[in-house]
Amino acid sequence: MKTIIALMLFAAAAVQGASVTGIVRDPSGGPLPGVTLYLKGSPLTTVSDAKGAFTLEVDALPVTVVAWLDGFRPAEVSVRAGEETDVAIRLELAPMSETMTVRGKSTRSEASESSKFEMRPLDILRTPGAQADIFRALQTLPGVVKIDEGAGLFVRGGDASEVRVLLDGATLSHPFRYETPTGGQFGSVTPLLLEGLTFSTGGFSARYGNALSAVLDLRGLGKPSSSQLLVSAGLAGVATRDSVAANENSGLRLSGNLTTTSALFAVNGKPRDFDQQPDGWDVDASAHYESAAVGSVKVFALSQGERIGIDFQREGFDGFLHSSSRQTFVAASWKRLAGDWQLASALGLDATNDGVDAGVLDLNTIDRNISWRFDAVRALGATLLRTGADADSLQTRTAGTVSFRGGDFGGVSGTKSFDVDRLDTHAGAFGELERKIGIATVTAGVRTDRYHLLFGMTVDPRVNVMFAIRPDQHLRFAWGIFHQSPSPQYYDNASGAPALEAMKARHWIAGYELGAVDGPFFARLEAYDKSYSKLPLQSAAGGFTSDGFGWARGVDLYLQKKWTRVDVHAGASLLDAERRWTPYTQRDQFDLPSGTWHPDFDIPHTFNLSTALKITDSIDGGFAMTYASGRPHTPVIGATLTNNGYLPIYGPINSERLPPYVRCDANLSHRSQIGANVAVLYFVAVSNALGRTNFFDYSYSPDFTRRAPIISAHPRSFYFGMTVIK
Repeated sequence: MKTIIALMLFAAAAVQGASVTGIVRDPSGGPLPGVTLYLKGSPLTTVSDAKGAFTLEVDALPVTVVAWLDGFRPAEVSVRAGEETDVAIRLELAPMSETMTVRGKSTRSEASESSKFEMRPLDILRTPGAQADIFRALQTLPGVVKIDEGAGLFVRGGDASEVRVLLDGATLSHPFRYETPTGGQFGSVTPLLLEGLTFSTGGFSARYGNALSAVLDLRGLGKPSSSQLLVSAGLAGVATRDSVAANENSGLRLSGNLTTTSALFAVNGKPRDFDQQPDGWDVDASAHYESAAVGSVKVFALSQGERIGIDFQREGFDGFLHSSSRQTFVAASWKRLAGDWQLASALGLDATNDGVDAGVLDLNTIDRNISWRFDAVRALGATLLRTGADADSLQTRTAGTVSFRGGDFGGVSGTKSFDVDRLDTHAGAFGELERKIGIATVTAGVRTDRYHLLFGMTVDPRVNVMFAIRPDQHLRFAWGIFHQSPSPQYYDNASGAPALEAMKARHWIAGYELGAVDGPFFARLEAYDKSYSKLPLQSAAGGFTSDGFGWARGVDLYLQKKWTRVDVHAGASLLDAERRWTPYTQRDQFDLPSGTWHPDFDIPHTFNLSTALKITDSIDGGFAMTYASGRPHTPVIGATLTNNGYLPIYGPINSERLPPYVRCDANLSHRSQIGANVAVLYFVAVSNALGRTNFFDYSYSPDFTRRAPIISAHPRSFYFGMTVIK
């Protein structure tokens, strides 16, 4: 189970003794993102954020911090006990004979881009309740709602399928383990494989296409600067990670995880019945090479698999759901500085084989997604130009048996074959200009996309404007048009759509910021309005058309406060969303009314609070609490007897709400040193500490006269383990 293995890795960065902070700048004084900083003679490493800021957690002073970035001379700063631990580092350009890549003096982040969050692996590992999982940590951010116990990202009134995920520039089309229609149970990439991530929840740059609601851009680790070995063991399995710095130009990384849940269930009991207990494995490797002539080249490969057989209850069905999958992901990326141009390219393959059966449902899916992108950036005086192109080729083959009516796993209404065999290709290009005009920074861009299975070509203009009304206060505004291809499942050869149009969304965003993300206090308040059109909608004939539409509007608030030993993060969201749209899993399930209804992810109120505590120099702790309005639910108001059993009669779509979701989580970790080179970390965590029985659906008796909550698969549970780092 991905969540258990990730918890083992939690201790790898959770407990430290002191903090060294600072900002890295280029020769002109501008902030430098993406700089690798490490302690001399130590494997401890971090990367500067979009504003050039960094934090290194160290055991004790004195230390020497080394800053390194392709195209610049490395810099060293010594920090001694009793001296200021907030340092300033300025990198000078390296001569042409040294390695140079995409990061140069003209690199700037999208300064005016709204609704964007940066996260480092340490932020994810320290989030209580996230279980060291990327997607579960992102669920604590404002604008992201939780509709079940999975890790799917439902952003600002959008479905989880509307989020595009990239890793090292390549499309990660299956970013989840134990996949479900609402995403999956855990992310497929552990945070310790990353330098950081950028999560844009709306109004994102024109460089990203084929996404309606959000973009998650994951940045994998760069070339290792030193060798390191990590071994972790806990209640649910073992994990290992090895980094080798072959020479100054090349390096390797290798890691693997094996999950077995017998010990975990022996301590906590089984939350549900299994006829195949969850287990899984994954291995990954990356090779790195850097030179002045070639630039920076990286190849990353991931292979993983899992299987589960779990008690499954839906409508009047009570049986076992069996699921197994195998995924292989490979991404090759290249970066180089060529004159005034910063160039980057990526080529990726994501191949997945999935099998699932539950009652009459029996499907096997094979996906092959090949992606490519190219980006070029250069400064034109005071203007920054970004341009590039990207393409995807998705081959989907799904075959098997489903019920005539969505949700009918007992097959009371009969069964039919399900057959999808589609090759969908997409190609796009973009151009974007960023310029500072007085107190305003304006980013204006346009992208155009063409989809093989869809009608015509789409053109998406987008604008972001930031006003620096004071050094610590900013106003942000964004507007844009976004398009995305519908899911391949809508093209079922038996009863799906022969053709559809590209789904469309329009974003309006206005926000205010106070303070700095890397400072002692930061606050962000944003309001948004989204409208949707061209959504798949089931027709009276049983197929799908592009006549669906909808809207979402809301307000997000994010607060961050840092003290010497306490960090507090809080987020709150208000959301109102309605749609006229048919998820492919709900085909033939409901009689569609005229007009719109609240979708499953319309969660009006969400509140998250998370704290990280430095209890002593060797002990860290954390606490988190989440409250969310109950998920919309369509009640069964009666039943009709047929020769095969009872068919439910539904009330209005999502006319009821389930009880609110409330959850508290806590963790504690302790670090000790063995000799000069070995650190041992012990950790313990409790999930759902209050033991609240949250549920997201009902099960029904065969005649639909009685209903009961479907018991949570995540009751209160304890986890502990240890990690050894050498």
